[in-house]
Amino acid sequence: MQASYEIQRVKAGGFRFVLRSADGEILAGWDGFASRAEARRGIERMQSVATTAIVLDGPGPSED
Repeated sequence: MQASYEIQRVKAGGFRFVLRSADGEILAGWDGFASRAEARRGIERMQSVATTAIVLDGPGPSED
């Protein structure tokens, strides 16, 4: 099996998506889409920016 995006209906209404690794582990997810089409657009947006995204260390305790 390969990595995949999964669109899910949530109990409170609306949709979310998760990105799963090939072994089924959830790697990322996003909630709060009003429709399945909006969730799909969210996936498309993530796909378009994820390959060029950089890693930034945010504020908080340092793990140096």
